[in-house]
Amino acid sequence: MLDYIDIIYIDSPDGLHYQQAKYFLQKQKHVLVEKPATFFAHELIELKQIAEINNVFLMEAFKPLHLPVYQILQTNVNKIKPFLACFHCNQYSIRMKEVLLDQYNSVFDETLGKGSLYDMLIYPVELAVALFGPVKDVKAMSHKLKNGVDINNAVLL
Repeated sequence: MLDYIDIIYIDSPDGLHYQQAKYFLQKQKHVLVEKPATFFAHELIELKQIAEINNVFLMEAFKPLHLPVYQILQTNVNKIKPFLACFHCNQYSIRMKEVLLDQYNSVFDETLGKGSLYDMLIYPVELAVALFGPVKDVKAMSHKLKNGVDINNAVLL
């Protein structure tokens, strides 16, 4: 069946992205993987190397930077040159009923999702880096569930 497929889109629980992307890249298939592509930088480096060896592409699906409003933001940041920016990403999880009962699904599972850091915090952080460049310093704090996975984060870049 893989002979009839050119590109694979991976939208499984985050903790499975690395293994699945690696499998399909090794089968010489182009891969578009949801964010985060991996939990660890060394895994992403390995996947990029496998993609290069097999002459296929690996791309993380991160839509916000490709929306028209991003170009408007970038133009205004370049014009105004703000010295301070504040980004908020707030969402009440539809999974809170289960979380309050200590039942953790993929997002709040320690191996499959790793919590709000990888699920939601990526949006304001990626936008800040795209608009203002590399991060020089990070200060962060989080509130963790009983299983050690974060449910809430505050970060200063």
